[in-house]
Amino acid sequence: MPVLWWVLGAAILVPFLNFLIGVRPPTFQTDDNPASYGLRYESVTFQTSDGLTLHG
Repeated sequence: MPVLWWVLGAAILVPFLNFLIGVRPPTFQTDDNPASYGLRYESVTFQTSDGLTLHG
């Protein structure tokens, strides 16, 4: 009987966790840039048609 509860718990918990990760995926920030790996790059900034400024 305890095995049944573990199976039912996993059948409910796994899809729920999958949903949470899909809705709010984990994010992280890093200070790395291509120069950290010996690569050349150019910093670019431009504005979108709706006024949002993108840079990278």
